[in-house]
Amino acid sequence: MAAAVLVGVAIRLVFAFTAGPDDPLDFGISDPSYYHYQANLVAEGVGFVDPFDYGFRFLTAPSATHPPAYVLLLASGSFVGATTLRWHQVLSIGIGAIAIVLIALVGRRVAGARAGVAAAAAAAVYPHFWLNDTTLTAETLFALTAALVLLVTLEFLERPTLRATAAMGVVVGVATLTRGEGILYLPLLVLPAVCARSGSLRRVAGLGVLVTATALLTIAPWVVRNVTSFEEPVLISTNADDVIGGSNCPPSYEGEGIGSWHISCLTAKREGEDESQTTRRHRTMAIRYAQDHWTELPKVGAVRVARLWDLYRPFENNAAGLARPEWASRLVLFGYWAVLPFAVGGAVLLRRRRATVLVLLAPVVLVTLTALATWGAIRFRVPAEVSFMVLFGVAVDWLIHRRPVRLPRDRAATSP
Repeated sequence: MAAAVLVGVAIRLVFAFTAGPDDPLDFGISDPSYYHYQANLVAEGVGFVDPFDYGFRFLTAPSATHPPAYVLLLASGSFVGATTLRWHQVLSIGIGAIAIVLIALVGRRVAGARAGVAAAAAAAVYPHFWLNDTTLTAETLFALTAALVLLVTLEFLERPTLRATAAMGVVVGVATLTRGEGILYLPLLVLPAVCARSGSLRRVAGLGVLVTATALLTIAPWVVRNVTSFEEPVLISTNADDVIGGSNCPPSYEGEGIGSWHISCLTAKREGEDESQTTRRHRTMAIRYAQDHWTELPKVGAVRVARLWDLYRPFENNAAGLARPEWASRLVLFGYWAVLPFAVGGAVLLRRRRATVLVLLAPVVLVTLTALATWGAIRFRVPAEVSFMVLFGVAVDWLIHRRPVRLPRDRAATSP
C-alpha cells in the first residue's frame, strides 16, 4: 500500500509541475481559482467572501458559492505561508494520498489485504483522481470522504455501536460540507444500514435519530452562518441554484449541448442584490423553464445520466476540463473504460454478500441522482469511482489467485 501511495504522489507531482497550470489565472473565473483565492482570504482573516468580487471590485459581501470544507483545508496551508498555487496543489495531492490509503482500507475490509493493495494501486494511477488532485477541485476531498463513508458504514455493519453510529453521522456531515449532494448519503446509505443492522424497531429509531442528529450538528455552524448572512435562505451553498439555472435553459435542452450546463443562461448580479438573491432568481427562472418544457424532461434527464457515465458524446464530456491538456482528458476516459469491466466483475463476485454490495453501489445511485437533477458532469462521478477502485481490487485478487471468493457472510444478513 505504501508503494502505491508513493507512486500515486509521484504521478501527481510530476503532472502538477510539468503539465499543470502554474498560475491561478490559467483556470480563468472557475472553481479552482475560486478555491485558491478564497482560501488565502480566509487565512488572511477576510473570511468567506467572493474572491472575484473582492479582487475586481473590493467587495467583502459574504459568499457561500461553495461549501467550506475544501477551502478550509487549503486555508490551513495558507495560514502557515503556503499561499501559492503550487503549495495548494501539494496540499491537495496530500489529501489524494490519504484517499488512496482509505480506499485500500475499504478494499481490505471487503475482501482482504491483497484486494486492498490492488484497490490502492488502481486509485494511485487512476487518471480522474490524480487530475482532480492537481486541478484544485473539491472532488479531491469528496473522494476522501466517500471512502470514509464506506469505511465507517462497513464498520457499523460489523459492530453497530453508538460510536460507529455517531461516526457515520459526522462523516456524512463532512461530506456535505465538501459538496452539497453529500447529504444524500444519509437516506441512500447510512439510514438503510441502520435499519438493516439495528434489530428492534426501538433501536432502529434511536440509532436513526443519533446518526441524523450528528450529521446535522456537523453542518449546523455553516448553515447558521448562511441563514444569518443572506437575504434569501441558504443552507449549504448558493452554487446549487446556479447549477440548476445553467442546466435548465434552451442550450441545455436541445442541440449538442443537451444534458450539459451553460453559463450563458445565468445573468449578472443586479444592483443591490446579494449573492443569495441573484442565485435564487436563477433557480426561479430554471424551474419556470422546466415547467414550461416538462415534456422534454425525460429525454434531457436520460442524456444527463448518459453523459455522467460517458455513454453520450464521451470525448466531448472529457474535453470539457479545467485548463487540462487534451491528452490528460483522453486518459481520464480510457482509464474509466479500463476500470469499469473489473468493477462490474468485482460486484458479481461479491453478489452473495448483499449488504456489502449495496454499500459499495450506494454512491453509484447518489451520483446518478445528482446528474439527473442537474447535469451530466463527469466530476460528479468521483464517489462512485471510489467504489469502482474497491471492486477492481476484488476482481484483480480473484484473477491472480483463481480461487472462489469465499468470504464471511455479512453480519447484517444474520442480525435478529
